[in-house]
Amino acid sequence: MNHATSLRTGLCALLLVVATTASADSTTGTSFSVTGKPVPGRQVNVHVVVTGKHLVFVPPTAVRGGNVQITLNGEIVLSVEADAHNSTGIGPAQCIPDPSFTYCITYKYTATQTDVTFPVTLPKGVATYTIGARYTGDSDSHSSDAAPQTLTPVHPGAMAGIIDAVLD
Repeated sequence: MNHATSLRTGLCALLLVVATTASADSTTGTSFSVTGKPVPGRQVNVHVVVTGKHLVFVPPTAVRGGNVQITLNGEIVLSVEADAHNSTGIGPAQCIPDPSFTYCITYKYTATQTDVTFPVTLPKGVATYTIGARYTGDSDSHSSDAAPQTLTPVHPGAMAGIIDAVLD
């Protein structure tokens, strides 16, 4: 093997590595809904759906997925990873090879939808609740945010009118 052949082989291997490590740069969309009365001290259910091609974790060996986050008044109250249990449209495993391309060191999986529902406890003494949802993204896809929703607390019982007047 002469020097030119060796150089050409090395460059081809380098190009192959660059091509296999480039990100897919997919785009996701996040939406959510809230069910239940927004009574202070009680729970509402927040249902979040992430669409678009994104990574999901499929045990035992796989690239990690992004996280679905729920916020309440700007604070993260829940963060859960997109995985095989909460996702659908999961594609076949994609090999992540070792540096010599001899074997797969791990695998990555993509899904077309992740769907989670979680209870969120609403604090007392707050005039409004702003709930948001976000997909944090992963190594292959962008993050996405749903438009936040603002809820006005419902105060049950005889004192409801007085409480509403004080908080407004």
